[in-house]
Amino acid sequence: MKSESKFSIDRASYVRCERPLGDKTSFITILIAVAIATTVFALDVSLPLGVAGGVPYVALVLAGWWFSSRQTIFLLATAATVLTLLGLFLSPAGGVLWVVLLNRAYAIFAIWVTAIILWIARRSRARIKDAMNSAHIASRAKTDLLANMSHELRTPLNAIIGFSGSLNEETFGSVGSDKNREYLNDIMSSGVHLLGLINDILDVSAIEEGRLKLHEENISIANIVETVIHMLRPRAERAQVTIKPLTGNAIPMIYADERRVKQVMINLISNAIKFTPEGGNISVGVSRKDDGSLAIEVIDNGIGMDDEEAAISLSRFGQVDSSLDRKHEGTGLGLPLTQGLMELHGGTLKIESEKGQGTLVTVTFPKERVVLGVS
Repeated sequence: MKSESKFSIDRASYVRCERPLGDKTSFITILIAVAIATTVFALDVSLPLGVAGGVPYVALVLAGWWFSSRQTIFLLATAATVLTLLGLFLSPAGGVLWVVLLNRAYAIFAIWVTAIILWIARRSRARIKDAMNSAHIASRAKTDLLANMSHELRTPLNAIIGFSGSLNEETFGSVGSDKNREYLNDIMSSGVHLLGLINDILDVSAIEEGRLKLHEENISIANIVETVIHMLRPRAERAQVTIKPLTGNAIPMIYADERRVKQVMINLISNAIKFTPEGGNISVGVSRKDDGSLAIEVIDNGIGMDDEEAAISLSRFGQVDSSLDRKHEGTGLGLPLTQGLMELHGGTLKIESEKGQGTLVTVTFPKERVVLGVS
């Protein structure tokens, strides 16, 4: 019951925060409408009958777009109609009668057609705003739910990992048979895997909410890439995939968050290993661009993607192969998280891929983050 009450309070706060602007008609808007009506009416009654006509009163109806109430549009249309008829009788005599009457009838027709069009447009805009507000509320609620669940799951998972590690190391005595040790290894590796996924969910939520802070310093991008390659090489060897060592000269340092940059490289190279078949190759390159920015390229000759699949891969929880019997595990958070981390650094992520040929992923740090000197 307590959690339900909290969610209700949060949802109400979202509604208040997302209240559309312009719900209250400003005094200046009213003054503008009055000024339009006064000017047009003065022009109408000062000129000979039929010369000014009633068409300029459409401007008064158009002013209804900036009023908060959609019903105001029809009130302005009514006022414009009344002024059109008054102008017919109060303006100086002159003109051909049937032309004058036709002019006024056309003006009234234009006034009401304009009012109806504005009313439809305002109603459509209101529905779009309501839909956007509802979508934003739902997205915020989902993000908060994921974050709260993730926090609750981390504590027991850390306990599972810690206790299984202690048992596996026989800290408190023998684990017995080899089968017991195999099960303990499975428990610990599964716990580590789940904890990694939960941390990814928390990071994505923090980025969306603008809560993820960078701890920036001058770092060696060459050292980070080499460290990640060394860390992931056993996984690549199990998959029978070759990772080419980092090559390149005079690689500058960058001003960035070392942990997050390492996270970016782990995600990119892990993805390349996952989607590269046996006997495949992965290469990693770092280069300084002509505009002063620093680009890191991860290239594989794996299964590749078409344009639609590449777009899916960058969406949250997007799975290019989303069937229940798909061959490649994961939550679909790796690339969206990587893209979010690069955007936090003011950088970009670009995917170039061809089905059956392989994929090139390029992450680029802006020139403002490039530090003079070689790492």
